[in-house]
Amino acid sequence: MAAPIGHAPGFQPGSAVPLFRTRVAGPLGTGHRFPIAVTRDGQRFLIYVETRDATPEPITVVLNWKAMFLESKK
Repeated sequence: MAAPIGHAPGFQPGSAVPLFRTRVAGPLGTGHRFPIAVTRDGQRFLIYVETRDATPEPITVVLNWKAMFLESKK
């Protein structure tokens, strides 16, 4: 939601309007206090969303990565 704010004479909030629709994922677990982050300039948002219809992306787990890194330094 967003609302215009007037400043003269004094604080004057306008009517709130939706910015966009999304499905915010909930509960996120320990360490995730807020499901939404906004950039300092207010132009971009990072939002945890539910993707029920999407196929999960595969992940790659590298075991013993430290040894692999040390081998490349030789």
